[in-house]
Amino acid sequence: MSKINLSHNESKVLRALQEDSRLRVNDVAKVTNLNRNTVRTAIKSLISNKIITRFTVNVSIPENEKLILLEVEDLEQIPESDRIEVFELANGKFMVVSDINVLKKDIKYVHLNIIKKKQDFESISTKVRTYCDYCGKEIEDVPLILKYKNHQYYACCENCKRDLARRIQRADEAP
Repeated sequence: MSKINLSHNESKVLRALQEDSRLRVNDVAKVTNLNRNTVRTAIKSLISNKIITRFTVNVSIPENEKLILLEVEDLEQIPESDRIEVFELANGKFMVVSDINVLKKDIKYVHLNIIKKKQDFESISTKVRTYCDYCGKEIEDVPLILKYKNHQYYACCENCKRDLARRIQRADEAP
């Protein structure tokens, strides 16, 4: 996996959008206490760096609703309005999540399963790792931030932060 460091602003914007991807730029600016241009720039950066690959909607399904998982050869026999999710399989067949009432229709299926529980994996949808700008080690806890000339650098410990500050200062003083 390639190393990805997010700026402090990008991180704030990403967290706000993870909470509610429907937020407009103005709303994200209010939530994050950033100005609109900073938010717009952060979103463009997150998209261009493929941190954000799509904005999506998760539809909740009532717990008392019975769902089924059908493996079918012909997807067209299940009306689009009855399809909750569709997966195209490598063997040319389809797995369709639907309401149990779809069985009242004359559907030819290869395999049928009743879904006991549908888990939401929202919490694992995005995990961005932050790495130390000095030693390259993945930062497990909250990164230490070093601000220098409109840039933010991340460090994993006080030693790396101090050494990083020295390195940046030497590089800046070099002719």
